[in-house]
Amino acid sequence: MPAKQTTTTAAVMLHRRNSSSQSLPDSASDDATIASQTPSENEHENDFHATSFKNTALTTSAVAPLPSLSSFVLAPFTAASDLARYACIKSSIASPVYTFGEARAPGVTIATIRVLKRAFWPRLAVYSALGFGESFMFNEVEVDGLTDLIIIFIRNRKHLAAMEVLPFNLNSLLNAIIHSKIPNTIYNSLLNIQAHYDLGNEMFESFLDPTMTYSCPIWELGNEHESLESAQLRKIHRMLELAEIRKGDHVLEIGTGWGALGIEAVKLYDCHVTTLTLSKEQKALAEARIAKAGFSDRITVLLQDYRLMNPSTHGQFDRIVTVEMLEAVGAEFMPTFFAKMDQLLKPDGILSLQVITIADERFKAYTQEIDYIQKYIFPGGQCPCVASLTDAIYKGSEGRLFIDELHNIGPHYSKALRLWREAFMDKFDEVRDATGLHHVYTNEFRRRWEYYFAYCEAGFATRGLGDIQPISEITVMNDSILQQIYPNDSAPEENNFPRWMPEDGPYGPPIHTSIHRVRLALQLAECTSTDVVLDLGCGDGRFCVSAVLEFNVRKALGIDSDAACISQARDALTSVVSNACQVPVDMHTRVTFYEKDIRDTAWLERVVVEEGVSVLVAFLTPEFSRECEDWLVRVYERGVTVVAVCFDLANLKGLKLKEGFEGGVSGVDGIWVYKKSD
Repeated sequence: MPAKQTTTTAAVMLHRRNSSSQSLPDSASDDATIASQTPSENEHENDFHATSFKNTALTTSAVAPLPSLSSFVLAPFTAASDLARYACIKSSIASPVYTFGEARAPGVTIATIRVLKRAFWPRLAVYSALGFGESFMFNEVEVDGLTDLIIIFIRNRKHLAAMEVLPFNLNSLLNAIIHSKIPNTIYNSLLNIQAHYDLGNEMFESFLDPTMTYSCPIWELGNEHESLESAQLRKIHRMLELAEIRKGDHVLEIGTGWGALGIEAVKLYDCHVTTLTLSKEQKALAEARIAKAGFSDRITVLLQDYRLMNPSTHGQFDRIVTVEMLEAVGAEFMPTFFAKMDQLLKPDGILSLQVITIADERFKAYTQEIDYIQKYIFPGGQCPCVASLTDAIYKGSEGRLFIDELHNIGPHYSKALRLWREAFMDKFDEVRDATGLHHVYTNEFRRRWEYYFAYCEAGFATRGLGDIQPISEITVMNDSILQQIYPNDSAPEENNFPRWMPEDGPYGPPIHTSIHRVRLALQLAECTSTDVVLDLGCGDGRFCVSAVLEFNVRKALGIDSDAACISQARDALTSVVSNACQVPVDMHTRVTFYEKDIRDTAWLERVVVEEGVSVLVAFLTPEFSRECEDWLVRVYERGVTVVAVCFDLANLKGLKLKEGFEGGVSGVDGIWVYKKSD
């Protein structure tokens, strides 16, 4: 994918509509013709306008007589010296006919606009690109070559920007400010998704391919006759291949759609899939399609927000796949999304995602506006740019997730959008009659979606929009360091659950916890960059090293009474620091090991208080935990998260397992997290 795209979708402004009840000046009456309509459609549209415009202070009479207004609005086209290379636009009104560009020029794009209602001119003057889309939706204007016209707008944005300096756009700014204060909370996200995807499965079936895949396909080069179904399956298979799914893996899909990806994953890789959606209608049809495929026992569909997924109750996943769902997250929640992915992925996990992106140079302006898609198609939606996406991945995962591969398949989208638009228009009346939902599938609804498809098709055709497949992994580059430092990690798993005899003493022999279990324990403790970790009985220091290296905790302290273990831990830290290109530069100051009797609770208490310990890791025998019961309970009561490894602390009165935690995750025993409820 190019590092920086050169074009993007047309600049837009939020707006507040003018009152349809206001009459235009007499001088305006000859400047437009009104298309004949059926009485029922006229009644419906007049009612809609009266309802939508009643609270606005802007009127067409306050703007100008229409002839001069239309000339003013069209002035930027006259000034567009580059326009002749791209287009010939005709505005067919009562008089005169405006022509821009050279219609007979080679390779020219031609689009014809017919103004049907006088409201078109003030709407375009005040609300620019968004106003044009609304005029099309409200049947105030007709266009021959709608996609071509939007392409013309995109290619000439710098000239058409002159239409956006009107003082009336202060109204748009006010609406943009109001809109910006409606965050994509869990509740708002539910409403936003249902507003689009619960419009009726029959409608989506009318224009999607048999797989019911509503995202960018990958077409076979040179095969002009390839079916949309074939191209969509190629995309699905590629997403699964990039995720490197293995037999028996537990895969999390965020954004179920209608179940196609989950079905293909189970069919090809014999895995288990948990898939999330916020659409009741999608869930119902997806479950029916999954049952028909015979995979109801392998695929679980949850009506749940990704933010409500918890490793302690749902476990962790080998792979996570999400296709064009990230656009619904919102910029303010993008780091939150990747923080949650970081929590839900196993240490060697892979996140495979597909997301529509906006051109980097347009991103700042885009986030300050509301475009047609955000207002009428995907409320709450916002595409990231590549730069903001990579920043959110890093911040959300605190560096543990990184992009391993990135592919741009955006150029494949235009053809799919054209096919969707053609099928939607062709079958619209059939769907409306079959469902009987005439009050939902109105002519205005049809024009709204027709413009949506054309708008997106033009965006991808001009490379203003991209569709990328960044493949993120938990930072496997650290694995090689840890494996070199802790080669005994390959010891049999049962060695992590010894059955110690009394003569082994209160500490037990130096049995090492596997790196996998170390990571899992720290993840379950939900360690972040603000935490200070204290490891009692640190052994060779692997908990402390992993906490700083992979979880970026503020500080990690290891304590052990065995001099040999402390020496080994310090040597390991030195080895890690020597790999300076792959570790934090200040790691040697953030990890400290102490040779100390861990039964000296007075000294431990001082360390906890002075260092601000927030996570305590304890690999202790029941005998020792009983000996230090009073101190451990005090630490717990102070709000410190206590993580017990190998031996639980059930024998200590007052300690309660973290809410939602039931002593083990996904069948993995040997880790218990105790945290006092807020």
